Parts: sequence; C-alpha cells; structure tokens
Amino acid sequence: MGEDNCSVTPGDARVRLRFFTRDPTIRVSEAPLAVPVSLNRRGLSEVIDHLRGKAAESEITRNKKTHRGYDFVIENQLLRCPLEKFLRATGISTESSVDVEYFRTLQAPVQGSSSKSEAAWVGSLVACEGNGGEDMVLAGAFDGSLRCHSARGCVELGGRWLHAHRGPIKAMAALEPGAQEQESGASERGVVTVGKDQVVKVWQVLVGGRGERKGGKEATVRPVSTLIGHENSVECVAVRGKEQVLSGDWGGVLCLWKIDKEERTPVTAPSFTSVHKRKKRKVVEGMDDEDASPPIPGIHAPVSLFKAHAQCVSGVKWHPKESLAFTSSWDHSVKIWDLEHQNCVQTLNGSKVVTSFAISSGNLLGAGHPDGRLRIWDVRSVEEKQGMTLAAPGKRVMASCGSWISGVAWHPQRDNVLAAISHDGYLRVWDLRATKPLHTLRAHEDKALALCFGRARDQLGMWAIFTGGTDGVVRRFETS
Repeated sequence: MGEDNCSVTPGDARVRLRFFTRDPTIRVSEAPLAVPVSLNRRGLSEVIDHLRGKAAESEITRNKKTHRGYDFVIENQLLRCPLEKFLRATGISTESSVDVEYFRTLQAPVQGSSSKSEAAWVGSLVACEGNGGEDMVLAGAFDGSLRCHSARGCVELGGRWLHAHRGPIKAMAALEPGAQEQESGASERGVVTVGKDQVVKVWQVLVGGRGERKGGKEATVRPVSTLIGHENSVECVAVRGKEQVLSGDWGGVLCLWKIDKEERTPVTAPSFTSVHKRKKRKVVEGMDDEDASPPIPGIHAPVSLFKAHAQCVSGVKWHPKESLAFTSSWDHSVKIWDLEHQNCVQTLNGSKVVTSFAISSGNLLGAGHPDGRLRIWDVRSVEEKQGMTLAAPGKRVMASCGSWISGVAWHPQRDNVLAAISHDGYLRVWDLRATKPLHTLRAHEDKALALCFGRARDQLGMWAIFTGGTDGVVRRFETS
C-alpha cells in the first residue's frame, strides 16, 4: 500500500491511539481513539483535522496549497507506512493504547531568490538578525571578499564589497547585537571572520535604519579588532556573547580570545558599501587595488592557545549551556574541552575525517564526513565510542548523502531536523527519526560549500536555508 493511499473497510482491525502534540495550536483530545490499522499518514492526518473541527476547516480553506497534514512519531520513529505494517515491524502490541506524537509536516524547502553569480567561490555564510531592521546574510568568498545580502531576497546590499582577508575566508560567526541598535532603529551586528591568511578579524555590520529612502538598503562594515596568534590557516570560529571568540586552525591549534567591551566601537569607519545603485568596485576608498585590507584597530593576542588535535581543526562550537567547547578534526575525532584548564574531558572517536559539525539546542551533535554520511552523537550522556548514525539509538548505518559533506546545520526550532550540503551540489533535509532524507534538492550545479539557517521575517514562523557554492551564488530556500 503506498504512502498516499488510504482505504477503510468495515472489517478493518482497529487499534487505540492516544494523540498528543507540543504545538498548542493543533492540540486535540488525548483520550484514546480506535482507528483502523489500515490508515497511513494521510489517513491519520484526516483524523486529526476531523478532531480539530472548525479550526482545521478554516486553516485548510485559507491555505489549501500549503496545508500538507501532519507527521506522526511512534516509539521515536516517523510513520512512513500503514499502521499495521509499522506495528508489525516494531513489535508494538495492539492490545493496549499506543501513544502517537503528531506535528505539522515540514514542507519541502522551496527555492526562492538567488544572488548574482560572482567569480569567487562562496565558502562561508552567516545569518544576522536585527531588532526590527533588515535581516542580513553575510557571504565570505575565496578571494577574501565579504558581501552583505538581504535575507529576504538575497539582494546584495549597497554597491561595493569589502576585501576582508588576504586569501579565502574560511568561516564566520555572528556576535550579539550592540546596544546602539535599539536607539538608532538600524540593524547592527558584530561579525567575526577567519581566513587562510592566519588572521581572525572582528567587524561591525550596519544596515541603514528608519531614515532610509525607499529605493534600497545601504550596508556598512567597519573594522573593530584584529586577532593575531595563529601560524596556520584558520579554519573555523565560534563566539559566545559579545566578548569571547574561539578559533581553530589547520595545524590543530585552538585559540581563545577576549574582545574588550570598549573596543566594540571602531576607531575608524571605512565604508563597506555606498549608494544602492552605485557601480560595484573591487576596493574600498583609501585602499590599494591589489590584495588590500582596510586598517583595523585593536590588535589582540589570544588569552590562551594550545594543541587540540593532531590534524586540522575543522569545526568548533561552544557548549549550549556550560563553559565547555566542542572541536572536530581531520584526526577522526570530536573532543569536548574544559577551556579554563585546557583539559579534554571527552573524546568521541570515529573512523572517518570530520569535515563539519553542528550542535542542536537539545545537545545533539551532527557530524559530516567525506564518505557522505551523517553521524549523530547525544552529548547529554555520551560514552566514549558510543555514537549513532542518523538513526534511533544504536549503530544503524544510513544511506550515504552521495558525496563529501561540507556543511551541517540544525533547524532552529526542531531538534530532530537538520540540513546538510555536499560536494555533489545537493541540499538534504533529515529527520533523525526517519531512515531517509525528508527532502533532497539541487542547490548548486557544482560543489555546495556553505550553509546556514536564517529567519524569513516576511512570514511568521518561517525559516529559510541559505547555501553557497563554487558557482559564486548565494541561494535561498524557504521552509516552514
């Protein structure tokens, strides 16, 4: 029986289900309800809509094209076949009621707008959200340039771009917004960039506020600090709050930096962009034409640095709740660090190079590898060498993504959903409770290199996925 088929006959066996949800807008009675075992996801969705009554009817009337029903989870597994087949395969008894969690179906991402193609590869992306201002997506390129785009339409803000590094920008991270944002009504963000030139740089990004003309937005990036201490290409960066920066390099060294509050306000202010319609130029006023970067105030040395891995540090993240940090490496390991004592408190060993990783708000660690596989670690109670590979607890091996995974990002509001991009140019969206990707989309004709989530502020509750690749394009995919 196919996923979309649903037939009920009087002789169908029945099972009692207790439906529950964490979404108060779609909640129904949790009293057990007998339903035919022949029902699949679509049939159960009709049951939920029937129980919701007029609320569901009104929603379907308003959004016939977007109402895709619900997904159902039983014993931490997504239902992807008729109930009878699922219950038989999992050995769940039909003699007692079965708990079923349901939630709105995550719709397939829809490709929206794209930026203009540039000559340089887009190797890193970061989304910056401002209070009441213009959402931004910053793109770091392999020619060292830094571009600022509107998150709503991937339109480049202003007419010029900044040559931020003397070589490829390898990674970026956003600091918390400054206090001046509340007063000016402008969208302001601190951004940290790292590059192959062995330098970490801190920038202030500003998008025009209330007094702006209707014709378009204007963006300015101002230098704040230069952090010098690495002796190899800096491959990754993470920030905590407004002051702490953590970076890892090709030689396996980890550096911890602290940015003084007094130095968040830049001493100089070279313009990143000018009038929206002005022709693009490859340099900023006052700069040389060849491989030039604007002068940056506030040179800092690291608070501490130490050898963290035997090979390249490919990723670094702060622990969501504690004063710990995670690092990943080409030495096949992910480590958890007590930075105060420079002590490795946990090592998660694998058999493959770790190319990228991300941490969910629920403390799940998703790691990507050259073999195209995603591996998930529960770092709330992880034991050494005990991991799982995109599955429920255990060591089930999933089908490969097809190519080298270059980026991993968790959905900001769904701990079980993450996105991954790979060198085959595809974007894949996974739910950990399913055995296959929920959605697979072509993002770039060649390699996809950069990935981030950003808020689609024009639609309440909507998030967008942004990707960048060797075609020099930033693409936006809308999702629920």
